[in-house]
Amino acid sequence: MTPKQFKALQAKWYRKLEKSGFKDLENDKGQLRDDTSVRRLKKRMPEDVDARREYYTRAEHYLLEKEAPWVPLDRAIWAAHADGLSYAAIAKRLDVALYVVRRAIERLRREAGLTPGALAKEPTERIEVGEDPDAESFGD
Repeated sequence: MTPKQFKALQAKWYRKLEKSGFKDLENDKGQLRDDTSVRRLKKRMPEDVDARREYYTRAEHYLLEKEAPWVPLDRAIWAAHADGLSYAAIAKRLDVALYVVRRAIERLRREAGLTPGALAKEPTERIEVGEDPDAESFGD
């Protein structure tokens, strides 16, 4: 089969697939389309969007409120991270290795108490001892 014959046959089958309602998961470059990636779809779920917003809000607060002096590179990395830049974009912007960015963010996340899943584990309401009127009184 010549390349020209192959292209004609391929075009014929693409037309048949299109008429049947088939939607390919990949784009022309062989990558998953934006609307098919579970990771990308998850980013669009309302609860995930809210969690991401809360995470980056807290990351920015940590940037502004950290009491100990910042190492200049750490501050630049965290500022870019708090703005939502990817590790690769931060590394490129600051002209450092990707692993430097990753390690700094992991360390700073621990310091800030923003480890993955920490926000999900945090109780939505805190109850202090003695606040519950139905609670039994001890020591009376």
